[in-house]
Amino acid sequence: MDKRRLGMIKAHHIVIAAAILTAGAAAASHAAEAPKVVASIPPLHSLVSGVMAGVGTPALIVRGAGGAHHRALRPSEALALHRAEIVIWIGPALESFLAKPIKSLAGKATIVTMVETPGLELLAPRKAGLWAGDGAPPARRAEPGNADPHIWLDPWNARIMVGAIGAALAARDPANGARYGANVRALRRRLDTLSGTLRKFINPVRGVPYLVYHDGFQYFEKRFGLIARGAVARDPDRKPGPKRMLRLRATIEAGRIGCIFAEPGTPASLIHALRGETGVPSAVLDPLGVGLAPGPDQYFTLMRTNTRAFVRCLSAP
Repeated sequence: MDKRRLGMIKAHHIVIAAAILTAGAAAASHAAEAPKVVASIPPLHSLVSGVMAGVGTPALIVRGAGGAHHRALRPSEALALHRAEIVIWIGPALESFLAKPIKSLAGKATIVTMVETPGLELLAPRKAGLWAGDGAPPARRAEPGNADPHIWLDPWNARIMVGAIGAALAARDPANGARYGANVRALRRRLDTLSGTLRKFINPVRGVPYLVYHDGFQYFEKRFGLIARGAVARDPDRKPGPKRMLRLRATIEAGRIGCIFAEPGTPASLIHALRGETGVPSAVLDPLGVGLAPGPDQYFTLMRTNTRAFVRCLSAP
């Protein structure tokens, strides 16, 4: 082989190598430029994490013990919001502490308010206390501004939500649009499977009435046909008055309640005061799953954990 031909081959190889290196550097740069996303509560963060799988990881605001209704924004959380390109939250009826900081981000970040997502089944909040009749009052549809905000506890709503999350991410980051779309389709298949599995577990206890401490599971109840008879408190951070406690206690003593469901942080003394000597079992439901590891599996673990709590307590003698 003459020197001229050998030189041409070497030059060709150099060009190929340079192209590979450039492509690699571009891919690394692209991966580093995944949008900065913040999600408010653990189950929503889980769904966002699933949609972003293979692209990036969202930041989470609400961590550890304590609810999302009334809290202060920590400095680290404020900094994450300030840096965010996309903020995804349920809405002011749930994360009221985020309303003001999010308003200040107008024009800088994309704000995705989940409760405003078209296609969701939105239900009106119910009053605390004992509900008349053999079960909960008929579910009343609501508009985003006055809806019960616990929308994620219905897997069908979660299915709609991941579509809205994927669309928002693709609009801000079109280069990864195909990946977001594929993740949305995979998540929806997983949610459909979850819904079918939960229904099979719940069916045997659907007719057993119960009380909840805080009316946070209306969407779950309606989706799976459970019968709540009342809620001890309208707000998880406010204790019920003595008159309501007496009415609830009388219903429990009359044998019309199969289980009392508390939440993390519910005073044990309050549950004991309701139960008295009736022997009615109690269990804990957690709408947020704050004790679970955050990430794409958190939502599914949360739903299975709460389903087990329902079934075990409502199956108790």
